[in-house]
Amino acid sequence: MHVVECNLWTDFLEWLEPYRQLPVRRRETFLWRGQSNVDDGLISTLDRDVLFRNAKERDEFVDKCLTEFKRDSYSLGMALNSLDGEALELLARHHGLPSPLLDFTISPYIAAYFAFAGRFQSETGKIAIWQVDRALLDVEDQLVQIIDDLELLRFNPRALRQKGIFLKVSQPQLDLAVALGDAVTKIVLPASQAKLALLDLEAMTINAAYLFDSLDGAARAAFHRVVNAGSLV
Repeated sequence: MHVVECNLWTDFLEWLEPYRQLPVRRRETFLWRGQSNVDDGLISTLDRDVLFRNAKERDEFVDKCLTEFKRDSYSLGMALNSLDGEALELLARHHGLPSPLLDFTISPYIAAYFAFAGRFQSETGKIAIWQVDRALLDVEDQLVQIIDDLELLRFNPRALRQKGIFLKVSQPQLDLAVALGDAVTKIVLPASQAKLALLDLEAMTINAAYLFDSLDGAARAAFHRVVNAGSLV
């Protein structure tokens, strides 16, 4: 794993410049993930929350969670009968169900949003933006599966808006930052850069209203916009 320390948001944008000059096809081989806690590794939410003895036990747990998720969706008037397997798991993950999946995006700017959004009033601490270079991954590696089939996301407009790609981790408690070695770069920035970063991202229409496509997202975006504009600080 490589680590890049940036002191300013503009340092990160400058670091991105060689990436921006790459052909589109090459840029799309990079996966990005933003995390508001710099100390969190690339470990799935499920593996952070629950300790499993083996992969079989974890798979059985996930199946039970998906069954319950599907059952509860009926009370919300959502017909998920046609969804199962990975498509159902992707949808559930994007709505907060802990799973063996790690959410990534093909946009470094969307990743930056998710890293900074929860820290927009922080003056201390650091965030992390992770980059995984698919070109350096071993295609025969069974430790991680890349899920990027758009057909699986047809009922998941939120993931489409977020340019989402998912990595499914095969072994419990596996930290991809360690397992994927040189394919991983961790970019570290001060959380105090959040306001500047979020203002720039707002100008790109990267905000909660767009990324979540809901009134909840619109409310979050409105709050961030007013606070970051300086009317209350």
